[in-house]
Amino acid sequence: MPTWSTIKLQLALISRHHLQLKAFDCVAAYLQADLKDPLYAYPPKGLMQELGQDPNKIWMLNKALYRWPPSGRIWFDKVSTWLHDYGFRTLGNSGTFMMLDRRDLPGDAGGIILLNLYSDDGLGSTNNSALWNSFMVDFKVAFNVLEKDPDYFLGCAIEWDPITGVLKLDPGKCLRAIVAKYDMTDIHSSPIPLPSGRKST
Repeated sequence: MPTWSTIKLQLALISRHHLQLKAFDCVAAYLQADLKDPLYAYPPKGLMQELGQDPNKIWMLNKALYRWPPSGRIWFDKVSTWLHDYGFRTLGNSGTFMMLDRRDLPGDAGGIILLNLYSDDGLGSTNNSALWNSFMVDFKVAFNVLEKDPDYFLGCAIEWDPITGVLKLDPGKCLRAIVAKYDMTDIHSSPIPLPSGRKST
């Protein structure tokens, strides 16, 4: 898992060197990871009868599942192995902060990509859009990936002005959106546990 130190380092490098900010999401990431060992599960009750099949059958799963603890590791092993084979190298002691150094390529093809990977989300930065686009074409062949606006990472809003290079972090924006969505703008906090004799309203 990336730390805020590595994320802030990446954002500082973006601002200092006028890099372009990029982001992507791996769709149903855990389902893109193959299981190495067999995993068996009972189908949901009533499903086999609905399908007209034997209700006593057990499924052998081929893919990792969300909420199964080893799934995150299986997915990360798969995607990080692919990235390392592609040429990315980890930076420092963080296994999730990586760099692809292609400055040796001729002409305008060369450049660098910095990448922070968290579960199914990636925050990237580059000094060459063509290099990023080439990487994304190859990445999309191996994985189901959607490029997205780099406006959030780990629940923190990122405001970026590509012209000035100014970056601002707003950790409360996501919470404010949730409060507004569920019409909780008039709520008041209360100490927990409640004082004796006080009722929650």
